[in-house]
Amino acid sequence: MKTLPQISEAEFEVMKIVWEHRTHQHRFYDGNLSNMLSAYIDHDKLSETEINTLRSLLSGDAQKKGN
Repeated sequence: MKTLPQISEAEFEVMKIVWEHRTHQHRFYDGNLSNMLSAYIDHDKLSETEINTLRSLLSGDAQKKGN
């Protein structure tokens, strides 16, 4: 199993809040993950490493689903 990328303590604190309220998350971005990622990318520049990590995660997920 591949190791997951590490996030900062501040990012972890934000994610804990998001995870705690995930059943509420469909209110945000109309429940659309693509919209959420697009908004994030529009406001923050991703590093090349972050982009590669996302590509890897997405391609791995697509392979698991047989796409």
